[in-house]
Amino acid sequence: MTVFSNWAANAIHLEWMISAVLACLFLLLLILVIQYLHGRTYKLQLQQTLFLLKQFQPAAGIENYLQTLLEESRKIIETPVSAFYMFDDKNDHFVLKAVRNQTSAQGQVGPSYSGLIPYAKEVYQPPLRLPKDALTKQLSFIKDGEVPLVSIPIKGGAGLVRLGPISKLSRSKRLKLEYLYTTTSELLSVLVETENLKTQTEIVSTSGNALHFISTMALNTQALILKTFSMTRSTLNLAGGFILSKQENRLSIMETTRLPVELERKLRKNPQFLVKLWNTAQHVEPIQIHRNHPQYGEMALELMANETSTWLLVKMYAKEVQVLFAFLNQERNPGDLDDHQKITAIRSMAYGIPFMIKNQIQLQSNTQFYISLMKRLMQTIDNLNPYTVGYSDMMSRFSIVIAQELGIPAKEIETIALAAYLSNIGVIGLSEELYLKDGTYNEEEYEIMKLHAEVGANVVEMMTGDTTVANLIRYHHERMDGNGYPFGISGEQIPIGSRIIAVVQTFLAKINGRRYRAPLSFERSLALLQAAAGTQLDPKVVDAFIHWFQSKGSHPHAANRSLGPCWEMCCVPSAICSTCPAFQQTTKNCWEFPNNNCEAHGKSCETCFVKSEVASRYATPIEKAN
Repeated sequence: MTVFSNWAANAIHLEWMISAVLACLFLLLLILVIQYLHGRTYKLQLQQTLFLLKQFQPAAGIENYLQTLLEESRKIIETPVSAFYMFDDKNDHFVLKAVRNQTSAQGQVGPSYSGLIPYAKEVYQPPLRLPKDALTKQLSFIKDGEVPLVSIPIKGGAGLVRLGPISKLSRSKRLKLEYLYTTTSELLSVLVETENLKTQTEIVSTSGNALHFISTMALNTQALILKTFSMTRSTLNLAGGFILSKQENRLSIMETTRLPVELERKLRKNPQFLVKLWNTAQHVEPIQIHRNHPQYGEMALELMANETSTWLLVKMYAKEVQVLFAFLNQERNPGDLDDHQKITAIRSMAYGIPFMIKNQIQLQSNTQFYISLMKRLMQTIDNLNPYTVGYSDMMSRFSIVIAQELGIPAKEIETIALAAYLSNIGVIGLSEELYLKDGTYNEEEYEIMKLHAEVGANVVEMMTGDTTVANLIRYHHERMDGNGYPFGISGEQIPIGSRIIAVVQTFLAKINGRRYRAPLSFERSLALLQAAAGTQLDPKVVDAFIHWFQSKGSHPHAANRSLGPCWEMCCVPSAICSTCPAFQQTTKNCWEFPNNNCEAHGKSCETCFVKSEVASRYATPIEKAN
């Protein structure tokens, strides 16, 4: 019995041990399964996050990313409709920004189960707007009317997502949705902010472009004529056309739009045909030309685009402006004006333009006032800083001497001189802190400062209507090798006036000091101009500039003397020079006067180019090399 009892006890103990081991093995297996599932969940979540990060491209626009995000939502719960709303600060409500519909082969939302409301019972169309209080604090079930939806807020209230119709959601899917929108909330906030900035930029840009265009058209006769022609053609739904201009008894084509290739070739290569057209058209009274017209039949055949096309021609005179408008009028479409209505409209246009040009002439009489105002503004700003005293005057004067060296006509030199004087006017519209900053710009600041060329050009064009001066300012930071700004044009594509301004501006940047650096010597400054010739600067402009200095310096009157009095060479106003002992004294060089007033305009006799230019003429080859 004892042996049996011992055996039975051992058996029970062994059975208990086996049960315990099995329980431990089961618990271990359960832990491993949970860890595996958690690891697999984390891995899937990581893959999803990396995928969404890869799709994050702000430049592509918010809509593309939202569509991707809504598709990820649909992978979690297959709702018929997924909608994203973005908050509109201006109107204080949410606006529908992206929507994704699940459609069947028939183009309708298909039925679904697992808590989804069948399509046959409810059709859900997300509203275009939602009130501000539609935003929930967390993932919530809501109802839009009788339609049950899931509402998911975006961090910071920048937006919200609605999915549905859906009446219930499992815990695991709820966690997946919360994870999806928690991990992407920061990205969405960035995208929403980018979208808002993009919208504001487009508004400012569009408004600025419109203001610029209208201002230009108000002062520029050609711009006015071209816009009137374009508006007339579009409003009357005319197929195409062209404008002839007559100046000093010479006809030229001002504009062509949507013309048959053969006709455009004939217009450009046959001056006799242009004369024939001009003589055929009548002043302010449109004529209609078609192939069966007894008087204009021959002309119609030469102009013919096809058998059904006709032409409407009218001339307009205003002061010295003479133009012929020709409109191609093809077969009438439903809803188009009839020919009589079109002729009446064109007659009204031909009568109206002379009155607009008359008003333009009255406005243009103020142009010189605007120019004087801008020049005075630049001069005042230059003279506020001792290191920029006389800058705009020097820009203009040195540009004139280069243009004269190059043999440029006098009228064109006037244009270059004005553009050079106003070349930095765009800086006024930028940050004062940047304009007055000591030291180099960081990348962002540099990009902002680069805008001054385009801003300055627009200011001048808006105030004077002079596109030539504006373009010289617009392109004065372009480079010969094409690495300049704002358009990256190169070589002869850059107007000669802009190339001249670039050389003078580079020279002044070398010879003018700043609070944080001393100016370079005259000899060194010219050497750097020559080094930049061919890449940054035009070699022939650089050569012309250097030749002018050499010619002035070789004159007998320049022996041991500066090329001119310092207040003239540096364009310093009398308000600054009046207390200087050298002012208006021509018996000796300015640096020979003790206690001169050079520091008042940012100069030092030891480094001023007026003195170093004289030194360069008498320096030995070894001294020049050093």
